Amino acid sequence: MVVDVSKCCCRFNPDHVLPSIDSKHSYHYCKDYQIVPDGISSDIELLQISGNPIEEIQENSFATMRALQELFLDYNNLKVLRSGSFNNLTSIKTISITNNDNLDHIELGAFPALPSLIELNMGHNKLFTLDVGLFQRLTGLRSLYLNDNRFQTLGSGMLSGLNALDHLYLQDNFLSQIKPEMLSDVSNLHTLILASNEIETIVENSFTILHRLSYLSLQGNKLAVISANTFLGLSSLKTLVLAQNQISVIDRFGFSGLRSIHEINLRNNSLSTFSHMAFNQIDFTHSWGHVFQSDSSPGFINLTENSMQCNKNLCWMQVSEEEEDGEGQLISDDFACINNGQTWFQYRRAIVSDCSSSKTTSIDNYNEHH
Repeated sequence: MVVDVSKCCCRFNPDHVLPSIDSKHSYHYCKDYQIVPDGISSDIELLQISGNPIEEIQENSFATMRALQELFLDYNNLKVLRSGSFNNLTSIKTISITNNDNLDHIELGAFPALPSLIELNMGHNKLFTLDVGLFQRLTGLRSLYLNDNRFQTLGSGMLSGLNALDHLYLQDNFLSQIKPEMLSDVSNLHTLILASNEIETIVENSFTILHRLSYLSLQGNKLAVISANTFLGLSSLKTLVLAQNQISVIDRFGFSGLRSIHEINLRNNSLSTFSHMAFNQIDFTHSWGHVFQSDSSPGFINLTENSMQCNKNLCWMQVSEEEEDGEGQLISDDFACINNGQTWFQYRRAIVSDCSSSKTTSIDNYNEHH
């Protein structure tokens, strides 16, 4: 197969090195194609048509390519995906349509039954809504990338049909709240990335059906309060990332239901204190080292870059205040307090009598001393 590289773009091939080509792999970088080129072999398995000024995919453009497994349409000028765009791609496993700066609409019927499709990447476009039922026939899809678009919400039914979906990427959009109907069709998720949106509110019961979810990132949003039972239903969750929000309040039972949790990242928030009841029902025996992380000590819960006030309200972090070496504490001795520049070790020694007489208890006595 002969491929003309006379107009090849430097951003895709800066050294003008021709990728390996054989009869089943075709690369067409930056050739000023305005439509999908003709004459591509019917037994092609990988087709790369990125960096062209393609504005539209005509119906049945790939209809003869029944062996095609990977299709890349990145960095084109697509404005809309028409119904029938991907007809007859019965072997396709991966479709990537990223960085099309004008792509803001996908017609219903653009994605017919594609039984082999497992990954669909539509990140870095201008999508702001999806027709209900758009993915209805993509019953085997495992990974969906909708990151870096313009979604302000996901309405009920937008993700219908995605019963096998494992990974959903929605970071860098404009979502302002999470509601139960947004995720009601993707109950088998393992990974959910909601980072770098504008989320201020998580409506009650938003996550109750996500029993298999193991990784949830809400980093870089505008959350200020973690309300009671916010994460109810996430019984398999191992990692929860809440870093770089504006969290100043964690209500009683704020993390209830997280029976399998191994890590909670609360770095760079506005926390000064919180009750031990926020962590009720959490099994801290999964932790390594101290439960609460400092700058130099790993931990189950990362509280670095907060403004923690060390006072007797945090006595519950210490299981045995008699132990001078810090054994049995939930918090490391070098954990920094904002008041007076003290470490927890300095402060707990100064108020040991207050902690000894405090009625505040540790979290189930640090799960019965591990």
